[in-house]
Amino acid sequence: MITYKWEVLSLYTRPSLNGLEDVVRRVTWRYQVTDGGNYGEIYQDTYLPDPSDTDTYIAYPNLSEETILSWIQSIEDVPALQAELQLRLEKSKNPDIIENKLPWILEDRYKPREDKYVMVFNDEPYYGPVHWHSDGMNASLEACGYPRSMPDDILAFRKGIVPYDKPLIIGGNLRIYKVNLLNDQPPENPFYDNGHIIWDFSGDIAVGTYQSIEKNIIYGRGYVKSVINGWEQQMNDTPVKININNSDMWFVSQLPYRLDMYYQLNKLNDTGTYEFKSFDGQWVTASKAKLIEILDILDSRAEYARSWEREKTILTDQASTIPELMTLFQNGHNEMLAWLAINAPENPI
Repeated sequence: MITYKWEVLSLYTRPSLNGLEDVVRRVTWRYQVTDGGNYGEIYQDTYLPDPSDTDTYIAYPNLSEETILSWIQSIEDVPALQAELQLRLEKSKNPDIIENKLPWILEDRYKPREDKYVMVFNDEPYYGPVHWHSDGMNASLEACGYPRSMPDDILAFRKGIVPYDKPLIIGGNLRIYKVNLLNDQPPENPFYDNGHIIWDFSGDIAVGTYQSIEKNIIYGRGYVKSVINGWEQQMNDTPVKININNSDMWFVSQLPYRLDMYYQLNKLNDTGTYEFKSFDGQWVTASKAKLIEILDILDSRAEYARSWEREKTILTDQASTIPELMTLFQNGHNEMLAWLAINAPENPI
């Protein structure tokens, strides 16, 4: 199905012209045609004439896109534009020029090598496992006290030609192996060191096995407390909807926000009013009683967040194993999601 669509992108005005303010002089627009996944478009400027009738002049704040488009369509040759769009749509369906690969560049030139290597110095992995990278290997050689300029046999190895897949011995303390990695690297888990590899250098090919090593309980407690504290802050950052004078307004229970309200409250007498902005930018004129009501709601939200964080912190200190911490962490995460599902605003600020 062919569909045409106009869109005004920018308006350019003169601040003052013939006693009028903000007079539109140039319009940038787009005219687009679509047919399924194919499309064509024209992106263009139209210059407008001076207003001829000040009595029918429309002030800038009262302009609509429909009005601007009616001006453009009265100036531009719309049938000619549609004919041009049809040509561009056909080119989109049947392009006569397409980008192609350079014939002198092999298709697999930039593909990474499948073979991985590890440099072993003093029987410990020093560099790798990596796809062969001459700059990295050369820098590692130099760091181990070997010359950066490598002999022919190492250059051959760099090309992946290793006779019988035996390790390349550069010096008494340095060997380079092809690598066979067992198991995929474990998924990221903050309670475990997931990148640890157990090596076996007894054969001609180095065999590496990924292992997840449990971190200590002190680290685990610190991590959980940090995340729980962030979740408490998220509760305070989530706006609270309060209806004032039949209008929904948004407030947050962050301490500086509430302290400012308390400061204003202390200055008010029983009949005084305070004018301030809600979190979503609306102005509020609140009596002392209304300000107390708002603060009670925000204090209740803040106290809930503090109590929730305090409870989780106590449970964290009581946990004695990493699995207990993982369960606590997951339960806290699920509680947070359930809380947000109920308390997060329908239209976040």
